[in-house]
Order: sequence, then structure tokens, then C-alpha cells
Amino acid sequence: MIFELVKDFSAALEAMPADHPKRRMLQLLEEAIRRDIHFIDRHPTTLFQCMWNLCWWYDCPDAVQHYEEPEDGWGDVPWAMSNSILCEEMQQWRGQKEETTPGFHWLRSLRPPGDPLHLAYSTLRVDIQTITKTALSPDGQMVVIGSDDGVYFWDVASSQEVRHVSDLGDVSGVSFSPGGRRIAVSATCATVIDAVSGTTILSLGGAASCVRFSPDGELVGAGCEDGTLRIWDADTGELLRCFECHAIVAIAFSPGVQQIASVSCDGMLRAWSLASGELLGRVDLVSQYRRIVWSDAWGDDVDYEASLHDVAFFREGGVACCTSEGTVELVDVQACETVRRVMVLEGDMQSKAVSNVAFSPDGSLMAVGAADGTVRLLETETWQETRCFKKCKALSSEPFSSCGRYLLIRGGEDSCPTYRVWDLSASHKELTVKALGVWQHRAVPSPDGRHLATGGFDDGAVRVWEFETGLSVNVLEGRSGYVADLCWSPDGDVIASVASELEASKKVRLWSWRDGGEQELEIEDAWNETLAYAPDGRYLAVGAKNGRVWVWDLLENRCQAVLDTGFNGGGMTLAFSSDGNAIASSGWHGPTRVKIWSAVDGHQLSSWETHCRVDCLVFSADGETLALGGDQARSRVELWSLANSEKLETIDGRGDAPTVIGKHEFLALYSDYEVRVTHRATDKTVAWYPVEYGLGYLRAPASGGAWAFDQHTINHLQMVVLEGVLRSVEQ
Repeated sequence: MIFELVKDFSAALEAMPADHPKRRMLQLLEEAIRRDIHFIDRHPTTLFQCMWNLCWWYDCPDAVQHYEEPEDGWGDVPWAMSNSILCEEMQQWRGQKEETTPGFHWLRSLRPPGDPLHLAYSTLRVDIQTITKTALSPDGQMVVIGSDDGVYFWDVASSQEVRHVSDLGDVSGVSFSPGGRRIAVSATCATVIDAVSGTTILSLGGAASCVRFSPDGELVGAGCEDGTLRIWDADTGELLRCFECHAIVAIAFSPGVQQIASVSCDGMLRAWSLASGELLGRVDLVSQYRRIVWSDAWGDDVDYEASLHDVAFFREGGVACCTSEGTVELVDVQACETVRRVMVLEGDMQSKAVSNVAFSPDGSLMAVGAADGTVRLLETETWQETRCFKKCKALSSEPFSSCGRYLLIRGGEDSCPTYRVWDLSASHKELTVKALGVWQHRAVPSPDGRHLATGGFDDGAVRVWEFETGLSVNVLEGRSGYVADLCWSPDGDVIASVASELEASKKVRLWSWRDGGEQELEIEDAWNETLAYAPDGRYLAVGAKNGRVWVWDLLENRCQAVLDTGFNGGGMTLAFSSDGNAIASSGWHGPTRVKIWSAVDGHQLSSWETHCRVDCLVFSADGETLALGGDQARSRVELWSLANSEKLETIDGRGDAPTVIGKHEFLALYSDYEVRVTHRATDKTVAWYPVEYGLGYLRAPASGGAWAFDQHTINHLQMVVLEGVLRSVEQ
């Protein structure tokens, strides 16, 4: 039904005059439905929720508090316009739902989406595990996806898969003919198939790693696994040229089909004349930085080999090559020299690779896909960046439609990819949600459930957020390294944090977040990384990577006890029992064990092995049960008896261990790219929430009914609250 609704929207927009006063609203509603169309198809009752969380935030008055002000000012942002439309429509819809559907329940987002509505693109969420190459049809209405089990055809208008050709084997490349009627495929055999039926038109031969149609549609070129570059007649399949090369990564035809170029694993750019077969040039672009050494995040030296990733012509005789050095090299193939080096990325070597390059049909734009998760557009007249798309996985191998209006970009995660077809003609204001891109990799709700403290990985800052508004109310700036761990004092007045960098990790910061006061607790151990407050607030347990735990008396500023847990290597987790007499510990390295210690004198009380790599420990209020929260690789929560060290229950899904053991009315668990909220008394699922980019953690305040989680691929903190009078739960 939801797919039919999208078709109705498309038909209505096609028939609606461009100057119709309702056209803009209809376009935004269509985009919002497309954004979550596959999630809504699985859970039809979430239509209102998905529309509210995208459309209400588009132009509601509260939005301004959640965005960074652009360098050129707010300008013509949606909520500043005199005719706000979407938020008012959503308010009316909500009122009608609450009146006509008593007891309906949904999850309301307290922060804007990391990727707001733009009036700019369509969204395809595909269920294909191993994707190699993709191409956008010349008319922008079809996306072809190559994978290890053939070729998939996706219709942009309906956001649905329309065909799967599985008899082509492991596909490594796809390319549309200029008219969009044929598709060249590289696999165990270079092949040309019909773009409508998927039937094979030509079997060209030669196991190929990459393939391209020429701009005039008369030739097909393929980089073959035997190290040759082969050119065929696209109509007859006759082999016209065979150039000796090396292991080919990518190929490109020149705009006038006079030349062809390739880049190879040996770092060489080669170009030939198609008319004469003459080798025009051979350029080694990476020999000057073939091997480079840099220090990684842990201070270790790592060898790095530079390489070429993609190639495209920007004019006859002019080739653009992507490198792992964050540059696009513009090369004159006949002069065999770089005529311009376009710096796309700067920073650490690990994220500097530029993996894809393509030019718009008129040559006015260069699109580059980079390892930092961005796709950037540069004007070729000045080679200056004009637009940056964030939260991306890759640029398509053939990303532009023939008119240059549409651009295909891949996002999401490898196991749940998302494709977006952007309309480059649609103007919009670039807006960035506050703290977007800063990985809040540690998150702990306050004891009273009103606030959330997060620790930044990228900036090392500690932030305090309100659960009522989703706003950040205070920030403790970072010093050195990321926030390894943080915890609240029992009265909620102090946040203790420790940084990852060696010297900084020896000092635990005690931050009175309400008035900004700060103290430091110096513990001279190597890489302190985990913290836990005792229930009375007097003692603080500080765990180090070497396995030692210091139980510190904050009142007398001295060490009360030292535990040697044996968890050498990092990844330790700590928790005090509700009476403060015991400490639980667990580590990631070696056999995963849980050990219970006396907090008074430091002797071990009990120990057992678990196959759950633990990232959270919580005692029950009666001290009889311990909850273990598993990390992302082993997403589950386990409950263990402290009396006999036996496992009582396993709850599958990434969840919040304090919520599980605290017997909250509602339990939220994450799996398969969605959060599911269950009413525990009836075991009835009452709400779902889509998580496009994967989830790092799931945290709930003590009061329950709200959750915070980090979409770690785009580093966006989400905060949601369960809405509705839940009378229907008891039915």
C-alpha cells in the first residue's frame, strides 16, 4: 500500500502546475514518505510517526535551537518563512489521531534528523549484502546495482526492486549505454544486457574487473583479469583493440571517444589512441610516495601504500585520477605530467583516500567520493568546492544522469545500504544539527532521569543534554584524546570523566556541571579507562588498561583499596552494588569473565566465564542479580544470579542493561536496523523506530519511557520519547 501511495504522490506532482501553492508541501511529503518507505512497509502503523519526525522538524519554531548557525547567516531557512506549512499540518494530524485513535502510541524524536528534508532527492533502501558497482540510468529513473549474485534493477519512482538477473555471476562493474537501453556488465564474462528485460544481447568474453560504454554508445571497454584492456564494437561484439596493461582498477573513455585511459594496481595511469592504438602516455603518479609511515590513533607506526582508485576524462587528453593522498590529479596524458593537483581532503592519512571521480555531462562539475564519508562537488572552472554531501558511503561509478540534474550517492551501512538520487537543481540551505559528526561514544543518563551525559570521541568534550527538550545545556571542553568513560555522582551534581591519551588518563576530571566548577583526581597509573561511583558518592572506582582498579576515597582523597582484576589489555567495565560493598568487573581481552570483589578490602568474592563481551554491568536493587550488556558484536543482555553464578536469562538485541534489571514498564531493544519498544507486562510491541545508519548504544533514563542512542555511522545523537495514552496495551 505504501508503494502505491508514493506512486500517487508522483502522479499528482507530475500533473500539478509548477506554480501551484501546494506543490512545495506535496514534494516534501513525498520525500518524507520515500525516506522511510521500506520501514513503513514493514510497520504500516508508523506512517504518522515517520512523517512527524521528518516533517515537523522541517519548519517548526523549535528547530533553530538545534542547528549550527551557517557562516553566511540563517537566511531563508524553512522556519523563518512566513508560511510555515509542514509543522502546522503535522499538529493538525496529531490532534486528529489523538481524537480518533485513543491509545495510539509512537516515538517522538526530541532532536531533528541528522539528514533533514531538502526537496532534493529520492531514497532507495536495498537488501543486498555484497555490492560492487552501481550506475544511474541516463534519465535518472533507474538504478542498476552489481553484486556477487548478479544485477539488481531498482525503480527510482516507486523505490522498489523491479528485476534481478542472477545468471551473470559475480558482477564487478555496470555501465549504461547513452540511451539507457543497454547495460554493459563485467563479471566472469564481459556482457551486454537489455536494460528492460535483463536478457543477454552480447557475450563479449574475457573475465573482466571493470567495464564502460563509450559516450557515443558504439564501443564497450573492459579491464580484464589477464591484465589487458579490451575494446569491442557494441553492436556486433567484434574485438577491435587489445592493449597490454596490468591489473586494471578503472577505465574511462574521452568525451569525443578519441582516447581511453586506465589506472592499475601498479599505480600507473595509461592512455591510448583509439584510432591508431598508440600508447599516448604512461604516468607513475604514486612512486614519489609509494610507502609512507604515519602514527595511528594508538601511537603505533603503520606502513601505508599509496595507490590510484578511479579515473575520468575532464577533456580530450586530460585525465583526472583519484589517489589515496586526498587529491585528484589532473594529468595531460600526452605530456605525461600533472597539470593541476586538486586537494580534496586534508588530515590523517587513514581518511584521506579519494575513491571515486566523475564529471557531469557538460563538464562543469566534478564529483568526488572520499573516505571521510563525503561526496563533494567542485566547479571545474575554478576547481572550488560548491557543495558537500555528508553521511555517504560512496559515489556511484556512473553517478550523473544525462541531463546532469540527478546524482546517485550511496549511504547507510554495508549490511543495509541506502541509495539517494539527488536533484541538483533543487536549491536548499545547508544546515547542520549541533554536534552532528561528533561521535558521542559514551552516554549515561543522570540519576534523576532528566539529563544525559555524553563523551565525545572526536573532540573529547563532555556534554549534558536535557531529556525533555533534546538540547545540550552545558559542555566541558576536551583536553587530549577522546572521552574513555564518564559517570554521574549519585546526587547528579558531578560528572567524572577520564580521557584516552596517556598523560590525560592519569587525571580524572570531576565536573560540577551546573556551576562549571572542576577538580582533578590524580591517579598515577597507565591509561585509566573506566569509572564507577559508589552509591553513597564517597568512593570512585577507577580502572586502568593494565587490569588494576583503584577504589578512591573522595572525602579523604586517598586510595581505599587496589584490585588486580587480571583484565590486562583494556576494555574493562565496572559497577558498584547497590549497598556499595561489592564491585563487579569484566574485560574484553582473553576469556571474558565477570569477577565480583569486596569494595572494602579488595579480595575476590566470585568469578565466572561468559561468552558475552561486556560493555555494561548493573546490579539489581536487591543485590541478587547482575545484568551484563553485550557490545555491538554480541548484541544481547544477560541476567546472572550472584548467589550461584548461574545465568538466569538471555535477552537478544542491543538493549539498556539498567532498564532490563530495573524492571521498567517498557523495554527497548535494537536489532536489524530498528529499535523495538515492548510493554513488559504484556510482552506486546507498542512502537518501532528506524535506525538507518546502525546503533552504537541504547540508553534510557531512570524514569523510563525515553531513550537515547547514537547512529554511529553518521555520529548523530538521537533522543526519543514514547508518546500516547497506552490504554490499548492492556487490551
